[in-house]
Amino acid sequence: MSILLEKKTNNFHFGIWKSDQSISHLRQLSKNLDDSHLKLEKRKKEYLSTRILLKHMNPLMEVTYNEKGAPIVNKNMHISISHCDNLTSLILSKKPTGIDIQKINKKPMNVSSKFINRHHLHDLSEEKACLLWTIKEAIFKWRRCDGINFKKDIVVLQFTLKNSGKIPVKFKNELVECSYLKIENQYLSYVCQ
Repeated sequence: MSILLEKKTNNFHFGIWKSDQSISHLRQLSKNLDDSHLKLEKRKKEYLSTRILLKHMNPLMEVTYNEKGAPIVNKNMHISISHCDNLTSLILSKKPTGIDIQKINKKPMNVSSKFINRHHLHDLSEEKACLLWTIKEAIFKWRRCDGINFKKDIVVLQFTLKNSGKIPVKFKNELVECSYLKIENQYLSYVCQ
């Protein structure tokens, strides 16, 4: 097993799988799941590592996808999945949930004007832009509705950048608390409520 981190509370259960194994090793761990419908090696690793992690967290669950491509497990449980480089993150909850993981790099900084509100621009860094992006992605996955404007509909309130914490977020007229943590050179954000 390559479980990097796992956390279980009354509200949720999340895990992070670090995949530095070969495709053939992942196939063995997944009891030879069929990944032949996927062409790219990266997608095969994501597919297999997601299912290995889910089986570790709950051996009775299997993931499928709805017509919009969002993951589902059953009508009593919510799931959210995110991949970045060799990490797979997954969260399960009885409440709506969203998770996102991103490597700290200049990509979010380069498109920051499209999703970051003015009050965060004065002290923006690559690290802060990455965290803001993961928060907004986690909120988007949590809400699972069309037509969300990342800049107008998801407003991250003021916060001090740390290695982990909780940040208040205004989604339309609703106040939401988003948790985050820094793992290696990546930020993971999740919401569950």
